Amino acid sequence: MNAPLPREGSDRFRSLDAERGVMTSMDGRRAVLLSSSFLFGLTRTLDAESPGVSALTLYAAGTSWGRLYFHDADAWYRRTEGRGVHDVPARTFLATFADEMALAGWGRFTVDFTQKRHGVLVVELTDSPVSGSIGLVGKPVDCLHAGFFAGLLTEFARFPLAAVETSCTSAGDDVCRFVLGAATEVRAPRFWQLEGGSYPDIDRALGLSRVLEAGVR
Repeated sequence: MNAPLPREGSDRFRSLDAERGVMTSMDGRRAVLLSSSFLFGLTRTLDAESPGVSALTLYAAGTSWGRLYFHDADAWYRRTEGRGVHDVPARTFLATFADEMALAGWGRFTVDFTQKRHGVLVVELTDSPVSGSIGLVGKPVDCLHAGFFAGLLTEFARFPLAAVETSCTSAGDDVCRFVLGAATEVRAPRFWQLEGGSYPDIDRALGLSRVLEAGVR
């Protein structure tokens, strides 16, 4: 991964007992370190074993991960600050979350709220370990991240959201970009079943031009 290995001791997000070889997350759960090679192997194995549905499988796993993370974060806020995530300003929570993700090696992300009036949020991700490990393959590959953002922000917004990746470094773009909107409008399962169709094909299948009135791509 792109993050340095943790040292003995604790920070805001994790604690490492080097003598016992145990690392725990901020909510007290046992944590493990995953390499980029693991992510590459996981993606390739799913492609081989479940052709046509591997991306959707990882998207679903990411969604569950995002939901779980939200509830763990909420419990941590209540335990340490006496208030839940919904009592914390959105930008404060997302900034804290972005720091943790970057520290853990999952890349650095930012959330653009300027298109909220059009019913969408745009997330930009740099240094994705998934696309970084897979390389240039001509299609979007960050389905795990897409699911994670969808699950996390669904819980935060208390409204079902879905995510598609409209730019990806594995497709030759400079940054990985995700568009999140109402699950009834942004049909993520159909997107990930396309398994790397061109963006014009994806746009025609999903009607993203209608959803993204502001022309965000």
